[in-house]
Amino acid sequence: MLKTSLSISAAVVAGMAGSFTMAQGLSSNLLECRSIADDARRLACFDQAVVGLSDVTADAQSKPESNISVAEALSPEEKFGREDLPETKEQIQERREKELRQLTAKVAEIAENRRGKYVFILENGQVWRQLSSDTNKLLLPNDEEVSVEIKRRFLGAHSLSLVDDNRSVRVERIK
Repeated sequence: MLKTSLSISAAVVAGMAGSFTMAQGLSSNLLECRSIADDARRLACFDQAVVGLSDVTADAQSKPESNISVAEALSPEEKFGREDLPETKEQIQERREKELRQLTAKVAEIAENRRGKYVFILENGQVWRQLSSDTNKLLLPNDEEVSVEIKRRFLGAHSLSLVDDNRSVRVERIK
């Protein structure tokens, strides 16, 4: 556990420092230290490997961004179940920035189910179905190539509209 914590701490500090060569040197020193069987000698090796690191960490703390995230530095055991933990505001903001808010795709086929609701099969393999509670209708063009925009709405809802058309239908992805 101590070895893992030291390795993670060193990796995070090295990433925050932004110095690739220093990270390589520190990493190789830490790997050498891990192989020492005697506890006292191993601890002395770790202490020697991180000499002068306090200056680097002070510089790294003054920098707003790091090169690697804490999640990337965690071992598989430490990542296990982490998704159940509450997210910090920074994690929520980072996740939202990465999420795709809108998708534009070409339609391979448009069909209607038994209830008269649209089913859209896209060229990328996705299949979207109009919600049964949605009563809106789209004016479907007769030409061969139809493109649609699917937008993420509040609470996980999605709406689909034809490109360059104001009307939309609420949809759910079924494949």
